[in-house]
Amino acid sequence: MAWRVEDPNTFGTDEFIAFCRRTGAEPYLRTNAGTGTPEEMSDWVEYCNLRGTRRWAARRAADGHPEPYDVRLWNIGNENYGLWEIGAHDPAQWGRYVREAAKMMRRVDDRVVLAAAAVVDFEWDLDLLADWNLALLRAAAPQLDLLAVHGYAVLREGAGDLESLAQYGFAESRLRRAERAVERLGCRVELPPHSVSVLRVPADPDRRT
Repeated sequence: MAWRVEDPNTFGTDEFIAFCRRTGAEPYLRTNAGTGTPEEMSDWVEYCNLRGTRRWAARRAADGHPEPYDVRLWNIGNENYGLWEIGAHDPAQWGRYVREAAKMMRRVDDRVVLAAAAVVDFEWDLDLLADWNLALLRAAAPQLDLLAVHGYAVLREGAGDLESLAQYGFAESRLRRAERAVERLGCRVELPPHSVSVLRVPADPDRRT
């Protein structure tokens, strides 16, 4: 819908997990928080992580995968602060939505590591950052393990391998800026070493640095 093209879903959950297993990567699944529902997110967790006769666990087994995939890393949403997004949220809506979605996902599997879409820093919109991240943390921090931020590294035409690899530093710099920004909101942040997409947040969003 968002890209005005039909997605045949020929590369779906099963194919993605198989790809991760072959490459030694840790699966990281991002849910649809625009047109999707918390129930669909919890169903996806069931499909991936539960065994037994419940509907979606049984569907995975029927698809030829009797053993659970045991996916630990999950993210709720993507750029849902952006008015260009289908199903965009305002800050207050987002915090409540994430809290309830996370509760449903954890009810299926309380071992999941949950992140939610957050804003990077102050360079774009100070009011959006303060409203979005703080509202998210105040509403949903007890249900979250991580904040997910991202950015786009634009390479010049003809860039080589070394220049491409150097963009790792771009990702790290954005995480550091996001860390400082969230701390300015009065929250303590633990930034995992060598991470490229997430910030770890405390259970208490009002804990001071």
